Amino acid sequence: MARTGPHRHRFEDVRPLTSLLAVAALLAGAAAAQAQPSRVRSHPAPVFSADGNLGEWRGTPTNLAGRSQLSRGELIYTDFLYDDYGADLNGNPDQPDFSGSTAVTTGDYRYPPDAARYGYNAADLRELRVAADARGIYLLAGLETMLVPDAAVVTVAIDTDGNAATGAAAWPDGAGLRGMGADRFVTFTGAAGHVTDAAGARTPIRVGANLTENAVEAAVPLSALGTLAPGARMWVATGVASATGGFAPQGSGPAAFDVAMPGDDDWPRLVDHWGDHRQAQQLARGDIGAFALPLDVQALRERRSKAFKIEPGYYNAIFRSSMDLGEGIDLKQDSPPESSGLAGYPRAAYRSPWQPYGVWIPPGWRAAGSRKPLVLWGHPQGYGQNLYRTVSPDSMRIMSEQRDAIVFTPLGRGTDSWYLDTSLVDVLEAWRDVRRRFHPDPERTTLGGYSMGGYLSYRLGLLMPDAFARVSLYVGPPAYFAWFPPEPQPRSTPEWRIPGWTTLIVDNALNLPYEMTDSTADELVFIGAVQKQIETFAAAGNHYRFYQHNGDEHFSYVVADTIGRRPTAWFGDARRDLRPAEVRYKRYPSMDLPKYGLRFDGAYWVDEMDVRDARAVDSFGEVWATNHARGGFKRRVVADPPSASEAETGVSPAVVSGQHVENGAPIARDNGFDARLANLSAITFRAGLMGLKTQLPVTASLQGDGTTRIRLDGVWHRRVRATLDGRPATLVRARDGSIQVTVNLGSPGAHTLRLG
Repeated sequence: MARTGPHRHRFEDVRPLTSLLAVAALLAGAAAAQAQPSRVRSHPAPVFSADGNLGEWRGTPTNLAGRSQLSRGELIYTDFLYDDYGADLNGNPDQPDFSGSTAVTTGDYRYPPDAARYGYNAADLRELRVAADARGIYLLAGLETMLVPDAAVVTVAIDTDGNAATGAAAWPDGAGLRGMGADRFVTFTGAAGHVTDAAGARTPIRVGANLTENAVEAAVPLSALGTLAPGARMWVATGVASATGGFAPQGSGPAAFDVAMPGDDDWPRLVDHWGDHRQAQQLARGDIGAFALPLDVQALRERRSKAFKIEPGYYNAIFRSSMDLGEGIDLKQDSPPESSGLAGYPRAAYRSPWQPYGVWIPPGWRAAGSRKPLVLWGHPQGYGQNLYRTVSPDSMRIMSEQRDAIVFTPLGRGTDSWYLDTSLVDVLEAWRDVRRRFHPDPERTTLGGYSMGGYLSYRLGLLMPDAFARVSLYVGPPAYFAWFPPEPQPRSTPEWRIPGWTTLIVDNALNLPYEMTDSTADELVFIGAVQKQIETFAAAGNHYRFYQHNGDEHFSYVVADTIGRRPTAWFGDARRDLRPAEVRYKRYPSMDLPKYGLRFDGAYWVDEMDVRDARAVDSFGEVWATNHARGGFKRRVVADPPSASEAETGVSPAVVSGQHVENGAPIARDNGFDARLANLSAITFRAGLMGLKTQLPVTASLQGDGTTRIRLDGVWHRRVRATLDGRPATLVRARDGSIQVTVNLGSPGAHTLRLG
């Protein structure tokens, strides 16, 4: 199982970095998931200011894009991330500047080529908070990227009387937007700010910036606002700051790059990948009147709370990462070393600390105790977390609704980062956030993906087979980046040639059934590599099913929007088994990510495998063990007769092959186990999961190739002794009651370890 950190914790237990705003974000799921009545809170009133310290902001956000809630006297709105593309003036989808991405934007705007100042993301609104007291109102604008205090400008337009017929005709400071009844305009950067009234008069205000938290505060006195009626409303827009602190012009259109857009996007098919379509259309008209947020000053002063209630449907959820990768977007326009025609390579493109994932919430989900099935579904190269909302909207909806399952897709820190390095960490962090926020059933967690997401399904499933019940994938390449058998190795950047080759660890799917869908006519994934992968699954005795279509190309399945049907049937009500009778795990130290504390060194009841000779990148150790303590049956592999499948997915029929596992010979039940070890200097057996009775004698039949330190957890008899082949063996007892025995298995044949 993957573990992180110097104390080798399992990855589920790692917490993100904390800060004043991050602590609130960690609590977002619990608060957002439960609707509460509006009420007066008894917490001591914070003293708000605009000094950049942020300690007074204590409310909890929804961290669901387009949604807001009242929390401890703060109105907190969460925006879509990476949607800062401005107005759609040309009426066409536009390619982003990011190299290798086909996830088009609706908006047309792009940043000046000054990465140190703008990071190609400087005006991306992440969050807006509003508080109030007897002195005035207080604003906090959280930005996704903030490299300098004054790269972006924010305007909060306020309709103080709630009357659309009054107010200024247009926004000031070069915003290029119509007034929509706004009477006051609070415009600020991290360096300066002012309030403009309907007549154009300006009043300076105090602001404060926090570059660590990417936040700007503004304090607006009541004297600059006038009377705020019960029906007051507000709008928020951000853009590139001009030299005078207003909006830098953007051709003939409004100058705003991003606006607060309450509610969901309209997600037109194929053309909206970042949740910016509705925003871009309204900006093109110069009118964002439909995007008003309520400004109930009385509720803010009384410190009321009213949580947003999650309904079934699609969301962009946002979490704070534990990784410090800098800020902004890396356009990745330089070529990788030894490219060999690579179209993508594993480097984080989206570097800022807050990251999104797409998630479908099923109709049966409830905030408390839902325990729904969970599907982790990876996206293809060139696309992001919203692909299955805009290109294949029915596929994930079917997968969610028919199984009453939560389905989520991480961004993976890039559209072509291949779920390697930081991209894989992003998947694990998003997965942790889903568990904390939506409380799925870990026993019914499944994995899948398309193309590059299919590669994720191979790699993550084979590294962590005990985390999933089943896997289903479409057109997934077995290796990063391409493999053309009979070539002996994939074409790849050198550092990922072995660590990114999943065929090497197919052994690990002994207890994890796989379903694969591919096509002979696939123009991007060589069918010869897929067939080699299938042959490896078959030779390993794994449970698998393989659909080979003849007439489909690489994208036909996702464009047909039918990819949800086959996995839905394959997943069914499958549950993982953490106590299988047989375990096989192949460990490659080169596949670990030590700089992020990730170590893949075991599964089920076998853990903490250390490879004896790990000097080469292709060095590995392996264990195949059978547990006798629970009885059961040996595995018997049965080939499935070839069959034909109609084109229920894609456009052409498929030839179906595979094999499944049935009960073979019974396992004689006794208090022991057998294990074959290869190139392992250390290994742990989880006695509790195995069902070993640690207060009674235990016998293990072991084969190996050298000296190995064997640890057995649990609480053992205080006078336990060890012998190997009848001779005393060195045994060390730990403080937690577990024991460790060092044995030499270098001579041929089986060796008998007795503990008693």
